[in-house]
Amino acid sequence: MSELTLPITIEGLGSPITIKADAEGAFGYFDETTGEIGVRAEADELEKHCIIVHEFLHLTASTLKQAGAITRQPDEAFIVNAATQLTVLLAKAGMLAHVSPADVDVMLPELS
Repeated sequence: MSELTLPITIEGLGSPITIKADAEGAFGYFDETTGEIGVRAEADELEKHCIIVHEFLHLTASTLKQAGAITRQPDEAFIVNAATQLTVLLAKAGMLAHVSPADVDVMLPELS
């Protein structure tokens, strides 16, 4: 398994979003004022990807709510479950650059 090297900056979303390994006291965060997503530096690769997807789901939900496309924000349990399932699906499909399907089988043997 290779390592996701942070920080990275994503352009083209209206304003740049920088993903950094600096979350303290939480798994991750999204700061709307700075456009930064933070993940725990000590997180394993699958967890890093899951945290990033989780924070993007919060951002997406906020955007959809502001646009009137959804009636309410999903609760935290919904975001956690959606992020976990999406991350595992992406990894199992071989779509994550830093986590292979075999890595998921080792990290989460109950899903094999």
